[in-house]
Amino acid sequence: MIELIDIDNNIKFMASVITGIKYGDEYYVLYSINRDKDTYNLFVSKLVENSTGYAMDNSFYPGEKDTLDNVVASILNKDSISLLKDRGVSFFFDVNLEEGNRFSVKNCYVTTYKKSLLRECINYYDLSDIDSKPSVVVKEKEVSYFSKSNRPSIYLILLGIAVVVISIIVIISFLK
Repeated sequence: MIELIDIDNNIKFMASVITGIKYGDEYYVLYSINRDKDTYNLFVSKLVENSTGYAMDNSFYPGEKDTLDNVVASILNKDSISLLKDRGVSFFFDVNLEEGNRFSVKNCYVTTYKKSLLRECINYYDLSDIDSKPSVVVKEKEVSYFSKSNRPSIYLILLGIAVVVISIIVIISFLK
């Protein structure tokens, strides 16, 4: 399970990554959020590779999301792997997502799908079980307050403190 934040409504969700999808030269992730006891809402996001793994990207080129909706529909219809390959679709399972990914419900939503049918689809393609994904790793960002990118801010804060202290000393000396 990974934690996602809906940027449209600023709501946190727990999601399960179903699989990574490579389509053409682009990488995507298909994931689900529990809707109720019988259904999942399915979403697809573009993946952008960075130094620690992947980050989700909610922007699609014109027509790209419609194409992805059709790819997901083919997967849910259990089209053969050879037919998917002929269409330029393949699965990958090394989906290393950064923690705190943000997604857009309105941009990324694909469909609502029955849990039992999704499990059939996962078994058909021999994908990992939706509730236990050993191949999915969520990488936490290391936070260092003294990293190179934070140093200018720290120096400015220290300079500000020094100015305040010197100002207080000058004011006290004038009051004597």
